Amino acid sequence: MNPSSSVTINTSSFQEMYISSMEDDNMIISSNNNTIHSTTLLYNLAILRDKVHHMQSLVHLIVVDDHQPAQSSSREAIVGVGALVQDVISAASSMMFTCQQMSQSAAADAEIIEVGAVDILAKYTHHCHVCGKGFKRDANLRMHMRAHGDEYKTHAALSNPAKGKGCAGPTRRRYSCPHEGCRWNRQHPKFQPLKSMICVKNHYKRSHCPKMYVCNRCNQKQFSVLSDLRTHEKNCGDLKWRCTCGTTFSRKDKLMGHVTLFVGHSPAAASDCGVLLN
Repeated sequence: MNPSSSVTINTSSFQEMYISSMEDDNMIISSNNNTIHSTTLLYNLAILRDKVHHMQSLVHLIVVDDHQPAQSSSREAIVGVGALVQDVISAASSMMFTCQQMSQSAAADAEIIEVGAVDILAKYTHHCHVCGKGFKRDANLRMHMRAHGDEYKTHAALSNPAKGKGCAGPTRRRYSCPHEGCRWNRQHPKFQPLKSMICVKNHYKRSHCPKMYVCNRCNQKQFSVLSDLRTHEKNCGDLKWRCTCGTTFSRKDKLMGHVTLFVGHSPAAASDCGVLLN
């Protein structure tokens, strides 16, 4: 055997082992960073929950003592609420910073795709290369392809190509808004990627397109996404949800959130506000 060829083989093998170990180290570092971010986020959420519960008890103390002669405890509660507000702001700021770090980490590990405005506003984003029929979702296109022959009925043809890359490269896709200056544009210093093509479409229409849909009930609200109009129409009109304190809400869940926050408050009866509470 030629000694030089033996040395070459050993060197090549060593290089492959070194590259493989570096990739494993990068995966471990990325996993550790995600674990640290998740732990920090959960810790701040726990702090925020405790502070809100404490604030609710202090607000209850203020409301109860407001009708009593001695108001020293009420003053102390007001001071305590002020301190709690500062703690809540601090915890929320820490959570926002952690979320930004997690978003930047996810963007670094993903493949960033920027779709043009013409493709975003097009009715169909996926087209059959055989007959030219368009589809809004890639899964619908792959199911349609089965009608063009048995070669499109295999497991490989029906599987999502974005999930079949293995560990050789980035398995996740993230999207960038094509509008320059937008925070969701990849050139922005605080870039945050969009998770899916649907997110790109809705974001671009809401932020960079005229509002073409108008509510026929109030003739005031305008929307650029049809689903937003449909959601608004469910709550638009004269129907109001009223609390016994006199505060009105357009949605039942908002009223229930208000009732649980303040002691002694309850939904008003149907005879009091003219609505039926189910």
